[in-house]
Amino acid sequence: MSDRIEVKFAKSSNPDAAAAVSELLEATRTTKKPTAVFFFCSPKYNLQELGAAIKASFDAPTIGCTSAGEILGSVGYMEGTIVLCVIASNELRMSPKLFKNLDEFVREESYRTTRSTAFWKLAENTDEASEQHNPLDSELLNYLDRKNSFSILLVDGLSRLEEQITTLVTNALRDIDLVGASAGDGEDYKHAFVYYDGSFYENAAVLAICETTLPFQAFRIDHFEPTDKRLVITSADSTKRIVYSINDRPAAAEYARLVGVEVGDLTRHICTANPFMLQIGGEHYILSVYQANPDGSLSFFCSIEEGLVCVLAKPTDIVENLRSGLEKVKNTLPNLSFIFGGDCVLRRLELEELRRRGEAEGVLKEYPFIGVSAYGEQFNGLHVNQTLTALAIGG
Repeated sequence: MSDRIEVKFAKSSNPDAAAAVSELLEATRTTKKPTAVFFFCSPKYNLQELGAAIKASFDAPTIGCTSAGEILGSVGYMEGTIVLCVIASNELRMSPKLFKNLDEFVREESYRTTRSTAFWKLAENTDEASEQHNPLDSELLNYLDRKNSFSILLVDGLSRLEEQITTLVTNALRDIDLVGASAGDGEDYKHAFVYYDGSFYENAAVLAICETTLPFQAFRIDHFEPTDKRLVITSADSTKRIVYSINDRPAAAEYARLVGVEVGDLTRHICTANPFMLQIGGEHYILSVYQANPDGSLSFFCSIEEGLVCVLAKPTDIVENLRSGLEKVKNTLPNLSFIFGGDCVLRRLELEELRRRGEAEGVLKEYPFIGVSAYGEQFNGLHVNQTLTALAIGG
């Protein structure tokens, strides 16, 4: 353990929220005062009881959300549990902020004043008395040590607003690294929640800005590479995340043709194995197909805009890709002490279908990792799919 940072990880499968939090508290006691707490939980818990218990038990800035599965490096992939991590370091300060009524926030802001105080006034705790202490208003953002700051964003994964809020936040933070995850609801896809100050919120997002003199690195891992099969989005509804035509042909039929199957064979497995890939600034990002619809359109897990030019992607070895990606980070950061990960639930499902979940868990056990199986992932200004977006801290 480094003198600069102390990190404790724990899990509980106790179905009683208060009892589970008591277990987590006992397992994560630190010698120094905690400065940040991260957790992910099954949506099956009584969230009102859980939120109150976490607030009463952990005296430190805390962020968390419901999940489509929980991940802890020492254990692996889980469901029906709570995983939690406590960081204690005099060199790390975390300031969470809540954006509730997310649809109204995005509509009101409408990409207008992302560097003005008005941006932060639409967030929580902006009454006149507290405004001068707001750690995220635009004036104080100018005084952040931007080189030594990063941000973590947790968003309701059923809001369909990840692109908008990620863009707004990234524009406001400018060159501060951002990683994030979309809160999940197991495999029910009904209600997803983020946690802030003792309560869980639907249709909301929580942003945590962290300042630190510890070494850190934002990174992402995916196991796909581009093919030469080009897909031009010629008709789409980005709000509904539906594509109607590709290359001026019905979307599902053209997608099936390029994949090499019949439209009726576009199962979840086929769609997961053949996502779209978008190139931006020399980097490739994954955009995933959710399903083929009866009207011949395609539904996506992310927003797809008309005019976008993509290519079809093909998978490489998911386990070896995870291994090499994490090794690269470990070799870069001295005394790797903590990794936060937003890991797409489709990656976990793929591991299970391939019967390679145990191999991936073997890789994760070598790392101080806490993560969430997410409905989507954020990386700087983008919302992506089938990706592990992560923030690592050294000591």
